[in-house]
Amino acid sequence: MFLEVVFADEDGDGVDDEDDACAGTPAGENVDANGFSESRKDDDNDGVFNNLDACTSSKEEIEVDENGNKSNPGVYYFRTN
Repeated sequence: MFLEVVFADEDGDGVDDEDDACAGTPAGENVDANGFSESRKDDDNDGVFNNLDACTSSKEEIEVDENGNKSNPGVYYFRTN
């Protein structure tokens, strides 16, 4: 007797739904162990997903455009604590 266990993977990314922190991954995208693809990550927290981000190391206090580039390249921001 064989028992087949099938786990749900609604978005087809290879990560079981119960472990998938990012449901709805677009078809064909590679994902990490948590189910996140580059089009769903924003490593520098600038509001632009990694796959569209031209500058992946923006500082949080810098305003960026839709491509992740500094909105006003001539203006510099400094934190004051």
